[in-house]
Amino acid sequence: MPSAAAAAVQHQLPGGSQQPVAAAAPQSATADPEKRRLIQQQLVLLLHAHKCQRREQGVPTPGGNPGQPAAQSTCVLPHCQTMKNVLKHMSECHKGKACKGEF
Repeated sequence: MPSAAAAAVQHQLPGGSQQPVAAAAPQSATADPEKRRLIQQQLVLLLHAHKCQRREQGVPTPGGNPGQPAAQSTCVLPHCQTMKNVLKHMSECHKGKACKGEF
């Protein structure tokens, strides 16, 4: 079974058909196994932060589990709050390429 990282990215087309989409990263960026592992770790942490943020807001989660406001105000996972700050910045920043990432 192929790993999630090795699976082809699919783009949903009108009418329900799917079209493979090329990965955004150049081949050389993912050729180094250590660099690939670090990128995967950051993406997993970013996904966790997104889910954690939605859980704290009481937003229902996919799969039928209703969102519950968190009993504790902050997540204990290292760097979760940092990634929540990144998510917030991404949704609010309108500087594009001129952004210096100061959040």
